[in-house]
Amino acid sequence: MGVVIGNLLYALAYVLDIALNILFWLVIIRAILSWIIPFVRIPFYSFFVVLTEPFLSPIRRVLKMEYSPVDISPVILILLIIFVRKGIITSLYEIAMRMK
Repeated sequence: MGVVIGNLLYALAYVLDIALNILFWLVIIRAILSWIIPFVRIPFYSFFVVLTEPFLSPIRRVLKMEYSPVDISPVILILLIIFVRKGIITSLYEIAMRMK
């Protein structure tokens, strides 16, 4: 039974790691595009906005950055993703390996 739970934890950690990696790159691409084309409406830019805004808007709300001239919420989200990947995901991998 321990092997099954270990495999499930490993799979969970793997899926979360992939999801966070995708979110990391979506935020990076959105930030770069916002610097390059800040006032131009390009259809594929809205794709990045739709995917990342649910994660960025709570950070802006907590930090009360709605009217700030500089948006640092992508930087904070990237730091949170790194923290979760290095702390929680790595711990899940180690727990899963010990259970095998």
